[in-house]
Amino acid sequence: MNWKKSLYATLAAAFVAAPVYAHTGPIAEGLSSGLLHPFLGLDHLLALLTVGVLAVRPSESMRWFLPLTFAGVMALGALVGMMNPGPSNVEFAVAGSVVLLGALLIWGRQFNSIMLVFLVALSALMHGQVHGAEASGAWFSYLGGMTVSTLFLHLCGVFLGTLLVRRSETSLRLYGAATLSLGLALCVGLV
Repeated sequence: MNWKKSLYATLAAAFVAAPVYAHTGPIAEGLSSGLLHPFLGLDHLLALLTVGVLAVRPSESMRWFLPLTFAGVMALGALVGMMNPGPSNVEFAVAGSVVLLGALLIWGRQFNSIMLVFLVALSALMHGQVHGAEASGAWFSYLGGMTVSTLFLHLCGVFLGTLLVRRSETSLRLYGAATLSLGLALCVGLV
């Protein structure tokens, strides 16, 4: 499969995903809810794929560090959200993190590794808090399922990023621009 087909397939998957507020519903519990949850919102799906794509860019050592950092910090954020759901406007922050991740792909070479990890971790914390706030009962099964799906989507993003980077640096920037644009559309409620 060439890079264009991969990009089109990813964008098509993003467009058929449910809108920002369409998650597993008011009761999210158990392993199956956790496994399914990251696939149900365009904001989460885009962010998780984009972290994988972003991980391809800096260096071989960062290729796995960024996704593992995201998954670990997201799990911590989910625990915080389970214990204290927090403000209701966190969904906007999650959509904003999609904008941030898209911008990092466009201008990522200008950030040092520590700043890149910090910004990815901040994004993960917001995502985790939203996921955790929606959980009820069987928290650890839910969190385990959510983490497995997150890592799977990161792996898909690494695969996509590898295809894009083989093509050109411009391909990564175009993906970043598309992600940033969709993130802005999520922020203002167009998607």
